[in-house]
This record gives sequence, structure tokens and C-alpha cells, in this order.
Amino acid sequence: MRLAQHPLMAIDGSEELRRRLAECARALRDRGARFWPGASHFLLLELDDLGSCTGDARIVCPVCVPHAAAHVLRHAELGSLPLLDLVGEAGTVAERCSCCGISAPEF
Repeated sequence: MRLAQHPLMAIDGSEELRRRLAECARALRDRGARFWPGASHFLLLELDDLGSCTGDARIVCPVCVPHAAAHVLRHAELGSLPLLDLVGEAGTVAERCSCCGISAPEF
């Protein structure tokens, strides 16, 4: 079985990675959860300067996607580390949204 690679992981160079993260964040900020059809919740991921996940992921509910995406965008534009990425995920989750605190079954 071959695992799918995150599209941003194939990018060489941290400037290009930051540009792509900012581009995705703008779309999520402007279009909200509709930008990622089928996602029941989102993960706010921390990335190192090479684009690898550091292991820290926070749950974000669909309502808070524009707020979280604006945070990702600020990080990308300022060049702050760790880098952040916001990705949609389907399925159930038993945690609360890291932005608003609503529990998963309610969003």
C-alpha cells in the first residue's frame, strides 16, 4: 500500500512552502470549511521549516476555520516558526475545538 503524500510535502525550499501555505490559508479564510468538501473537522498542524509535521495537531471545528486560517496566514507571511497548516479531515473526533471550545458532536 502506498500512502498519499500531502501536496505541500513535495516542495523544496522554505519560501515556496510558505507561499503555498499562505495560498491555502487565504482560500480557507475566504471560503471557510466549504473549501474542503467532506471534512467534518480540521486539524491545525505544526510543521518544521522542511514541511514535516512536528507532532502537534489541534482540532478546529468548521465554524472556526476562517479564524484558524487567518492565524496560519499570519504565520506564513511573517515567517514565524513553527509553520502552520490547516487540513480537513473526515470522521469522528472526541475532542473540543481548540478555538471555541465546542465539543465535537456539537459541530
